Order: sequence, then C-alpha cells, then structure tokens
Amino acid sequence: MGREVTPQKLLRVLRGKLAPRPAAAAWDSPDAFGAEIPIEPHAFYVEALADNADPTVPLPVQTHRGGVGLLVVVLKKVYRKVARPLINETLARQGLFNANTRDSVALLSAEVLKLKAQVAQLERPLLRKPRTKPLKTPR
Repeated sequence: MGREVTPQKLLRVLRGKLAPRPAAAAWDSPDAFGAEIPIEPHAFYVEALADNADPTVPLPVQTHRGGVGLLVVVLKKVYRKVARPLINETLARQGLFNANTRDSVALLSAEVLKLKAQVAQLERPLLRKPRTKPLKTPR
C-alpha cells in the first residue's frame, strides 16, 4: 500500500500542479487525478450575471414533502399564473439594471485582462535582463 507512489512521481505531479496554468478554454478534460478544471474568474462572473440577469424568470417550484407539500406547489403555480403580469411589471426596471450591470462588469473584466497582458509584456524585458554586479565605490 503506497508503494505505487514514488518520490519522483510525486515531485512530477507537484511541479505540474504548481506550474502556471493556461486559460480554462485550453483545458479539454479534468487531469489524471480527477481535479476540477480551473475557472477563469472574469468569465465565470460575467456568465453568472448573464444567467441571472432577468428577475422575472421564476425559480422552479418544488417540494420534498408529499401530500400537503404537493398542494402547496399547485397553489404556488396558480398564484404565479395569476400574478405574472404584476410581477413582470414590478421587476422590469430591475431587469434593465441587471443587464446594465452585467455589461459594465463585462467591459471592466475585458479591460482588466487587457491591462494584465500589457503589464506582462512590459515586464518581459525586465525579467530577461541579466543582473549586473553593483559597482564598488572607491574609499
């Protein structure tokens, strides 16, 4: 037990885990250990905002109870059918606000990614320069 894990194999896996990772789009499947695919935060949050932008889309009505719980589900569905025009009118402005917020976050995320790329490009020559020894000052 545990003999199939050699120090060399462990070090190879650790180096692979600690190496800089490509963007999530470059990943096709989880790695050999079944780890999750890394998520690019900017794209994740913009997509989450887009998925939840419309407040008039109802969440599914469900219950884990039987009997009375099923009656409550039916009553909720009837109430939603009757009150849908009022709910849509009430939440229309919220939908516009959510769409504007989503678009603003998307623009800011794109700008952040562009600035990160520019910083990396500007840092590249600095990282390639060989370090010189400091000059000795005469005493």
